[in-house]
Amino acid sequence: MPDEQADRYIETQAWWIASEIARRNPALRIAETDHDVVGSSLCVYAPQAPAEQQVLFNRISGINIVGDPFFHRSWNDVFAAASPHEIVKRVEAGLMLTPPSPAPPTTSITIVHRVIAQVLATVVNERRSWTIRGQRPTDPSVTDNINWAGDTGGLRSLEDLVERWFRDEQNEVFQDQGLTHLWVLLRDLEPIAVFDMYGDIHTTQGGQALLPIYHRSRSITETVQVVLRHQLP
Repeated sequence: MPDEQADRYIETQAWWIASEIARRNPALRIAETDHDVVGSSLCVYAPQAPAEQQVLFNRISGINIVGDPFFHRSWNDVFAAASPHEIVKRVEAGLMLTPPSPAPPTTSITIVHRVIAQVLATVVNERRSWTIRGQRPTDPSVTDNINWAGDTGGLRSLEDLVERWFRDEQNEVFQDQGLTHLWVLLRDLEPIAVFDMYGDIHTTQGGQALLPIYHRSRSITETVQVVLRHQLP
């Protein structure tokens, strides 16, 4: 039976699963990739061994572990699962991951993933179209341009971000962020917020660090409401 879920449900669930895997295994990174046949995918991978530990979340082909022809979950499988945590644990088992216990603390990188997942869950039934677009390997380096992100002229704090990228381009902090250095939140294809992998969000109200806001309440839901209170419905 073909998958019949709307794209917004698939994107929301893909992001929750991917962000949860990365939260439980903070050495992993999340990137966006693009393929001529199936289009864009969300990719969770290990920077030190991407070929051995890489899982793709794609609207058409479902969830697949690269190099493992026996691991596949359709979106029908995902939505039929008794708990989304079941899918997380199956992917981890397929990647031969053993998450540490207790769970590792949220980092400046994993907070971005978790906030994005929560934003998409918050607006999944909103009348307007909300989506997230990440820098892809086929896009220019962020130190060249971010034109693919659309008209971000109203986000003034991006000027400081670009300067920071230039300063950090050759150092370990920048390299440790992975393949995707920028995520853009789009509402009806209009960029209304940008997330960088230093752990900051950029809106028309300026730039804010996510982690200190999260630490006040330890609630991702409250963090989203604080940083996007002027943008969310």
